[in-house]
Amino acid sequence: YFGAAFVIVGLLQACRWSLGPVGVLDAALHEHYGKNPADFQRRLAKAAEDPVLKPVIAEIQAHGIQKMMKYYNDEAILRRLSEKMGGVPEEVWAQSDISLHEAAREGIPAAVASALAKTS
Repeated sequence: YFGAAFVIVGLLQACRWSLGPVGVLDAALHEHYGKNPADFQRRLAKAAEDPVLKPVIAEIQAHGIQKMMKYYNDEAILRRLSEKMGGVPEEVWAQSDISLHEAAREGIPAAVASALAKTS
């Protein structure tokens, strides 16, 4: 389970790389899903209901990192996966060290509040 989980988290990070600041989210995503495996499983199960993502997720779970690389640069799949999993959890944004500028540009209220709290 955890091997496949981190492969899927890797895909989510690849999605954030193409959409915004990934470096500050890397550790926060791993920590969040490591502490909240039920949340990860719930989000992944929701994404697996999507007819486009179901075979992608099954393939990655069955074959791991080798199959993840097949989708690593597929922006449409990565966006869909992120959307169907509910995006980056608010608490991850709040715990990240994202700058106020990046948080505002991305339009993430939890990250903006966290960045403002760190500047005061």
